[in-house]
This record gives sequence, C-alpha cells and structure tokens, in this order.
Amino acid sequence: MFKDIELIYVLTQILIVLFPIFVYQLFFNDSNKPYKKGPNIKLTLILLVMVLLTMSFPVRFSEGYIYDFRIVPFIIAFLYGGLIPGLLTLITLLVFRFYVGGEGFYHVLICYSVATVILLYYMNRYDALQMKKKLWWLVLFSG
Repeated sequence: MFKDIELIYVLTQILIVLFPIFVYQLFFNDSNKPYKKGPNIKLTLILLVMVLLTMSFPVRFSEGYIYDFRIVPFIIAFLYGGLIPGLLTLITLLVFRFYVGGEGFYHVLICYSVATVILLYYMNRYDALQMKKKLWWLVLFSG
C-alpha cells in the first residue's frame, strides 16, 4: 500500500508538468505567427504555476528525502522562454524553497545557480541543434 501512495504522488507530479504544457500548446502557442522578440508572458505564467505546484506537492520517499519535478519547468523556461522567463522561474523557485524551509536551501541555491550558468551558456546554441542532439543534451542535463 505504501508503494501505491508513492505512485500516486509521482503521477501527480507528471500530471502537473504535462497538463500545463498541453494547455499551452493547445490554446496559447503562436508558432504559426511571425517570430516575435521578447519574453512570452503566457508561457512564463504557466511555468511559474508549474514550479509552484510541483514544489507544493512533492513526493516523499522516506524521512528527509523529498523529490519533485521542479527542474522541468526551470529548464523549459530557459530553453524555450528565454532569459527573463528563466530568471523569473529561478527566483520564484528559490523564494518558494526558502519559504518552505527545511534543510537543503543552500544546496538548492548552489545547484540551481550552477545550472543557470550552464543553461545561459547553452540557451542560444540550443535552437541550432538537431533534434537528436537536443534530446541527448536534455537527458544529460536533467539526469
């Protein structure tokens, strides 16, 4: 029974990540319009909600070990949203993590700062990559 409860929380995390992406693609995606510069406000708001929801409903595997999918909207924000959505997502993530409290805030601060530097370096190069290289890069970075 304990494993079933964990599975429900993992599936909840997956739903929290996938559902807003589907909603954005269905209702708000402007891919057929000419390329516009600047941050996409709708995508940014959806990613901020995703970060807050994934951190609000984490998976607790054992005492002191909490896991969530906050890295997914963080990566999407930088690679598909740009600098401003990425930094807003990072700030929201860190402020909410500080608000939640507990051990590990400084660990999260250091890890996501390093991840931000790496994402900033690859952000402009990501669009030029072929799909196979994009998938390998994302698997290596998020794992």
